Amino acid sequence: MSSAKTIAKNTGFLLTAEIVDKLLRFFLIVVITRYLGDIGFGIYSFAFAFISMFSILANFGLNTFMVREIARDKSKTEKFVNNIITLKLSIVTIVFSLSFIIALLWDKSAQITPIIFLVIIHEIIETLILTIRVMFNAHEKMHYTLFVTVIERTIALLAGLVALYRGYGLMGLITALIISKLITLLSSYIISRKKFIKIKLSFDFEFWKYAVKRALPFWFTLLFFRIYTKTDTIMLSAMKGFAETGWYNAASKLIEALSFFPDVIINAVFPSMSRFHETSKDLLQVLFRKTFYYMFVLSFPLTVGVTILANRFIIFIYKNEFVLSGSILQILIWAVLFMFVNQSMGYLLNAINKQKCFTISNGVCAFANIILNLALIPKYSYIGAAIATVSTQIISFSLLYYFTSANGYKINLIKTTYKPIIAGIIMGVSILYLNFLHILLIVPIAMILYFLALILIGGFGKEEFDLVRSLIKREKT
Repeated sequence: MSSAKTIAKNTGFLLTAEIVDKLLRFFLIVVITRYLGDIGFGIYSFAFAFISMFSILANFGLNTFMVREIARDKSKTEKFVNNIITLKLSIVTIVFSLSFIIALLWDKSAQITPIIFLVIIHEIIETLILTIRVMFNAHEKMHYTLFVTVIERTIALLAGLVALYRGYGLMGLITALIISKLITLLSSYIISRKKFIKIKLSFDFEFWKYAVKRALPFWFTLLFFRIYTKTDTIMLSAMKGFAETGWYNAASKLIEALSFFPDVIINAVFPSMSRFHETSKDLLQVLFRKTFYYMFVLSFPLTVGVTILANRFIIFIYKNEFVLSGSILQILIWAVLFMFVNQSMGYLLNAINKQKCFTISNGVCAFANIILNLALIPKYSYIGAAIATVSTQIISFSLLYYFTSANGYKINLIKTTYKPIIAGIIMGVSILYLNFLHILLIVPIAMILYFLALILIGGFGKEEFDLVRSLIKREKT
């Protein structure tokens, strides 16, 4: 199968998986906010944000490294997967023990320590699942990713609903999520054993040193990225309280729900980017340019639409207890505009073995985000945290654009973005005129108007079909 067809097929599978994952996950978040309120949801958000800072330490960048290497040579699968799973288990034992000790020192430890302990168990299982899922993606067998995702999210939603409905609270909810992870891990193991490899512990210490050394730039990239995406929640909890954290995360969860678009596209495209770097720089140039364009085509109308309708989204999705989240969402949504295109540039750098540039970018952003949050949260609370997040994404964009351009992959920003911007403005004006309608009617009408405008001004049409045909022809020759 040609790369163009493979990308299209895998994008379809990943898109379906991400839609299922984000919809069911978000529906569960809405239920959590309604059952637990702003403080309960604030504690939930803090616990997962806190542990996520440690879970990234256990990742060590090995997932991205594994995708790149296995995508280039499938014969490496067994050695890579078994050694990396064993290495990760060794690391998480140390890292999560440290996280629990730190949690005990928190001044609100009596309230959060039991929750932290359960979240640690949840994240250990998640670490193993992600490693196996990475193997599926590296082999470009995304239908297995779809299968295990549907299993996990369905069980998580049903079990979580039962736990909350029966009054088991936050402890019961996280226990239900752990059960869903265990079933997903078992399913992933069975698929791996039948279709790929038999997973077992493997202690090749020379390989461990080699893998850690090669993956270290990816790890720093992910570590810095996690810092500047989770610092706001942790610092807001420490400086203000769990109620403010709950309001802020009600808005930020909507942003997370939208993140599946760039995740899907990048997960489908990255293996091909890695191959094209070895085989055809021209194809990589075309693939990167179109990936960047489609990221902007998707992100700009989302940014415009949500800015106008933010308060209505919050009231529609959450109850009045979260009404203050509307102003937060109006600011945070602008991070999406940069988040989408930043993904395309960052993973291009990974594909062309310039991951150190991506690491430097994320390192600068992590430092800048901490400084901005320290400066803005004490005075402006959750609004300050939102401004810090958007500012960090702008800094990230500036750095990544410089690095990709310096390495021969420059994007003409005006030429690339002006058509989606025009279509987005037309859509935004139409939303203002349609504001009397129910939000469930405004959204699909606005989407249709945007894409119609984009097609009419030549932003989407013959070139896309020509691109697919050219990719297929060139891959066959």
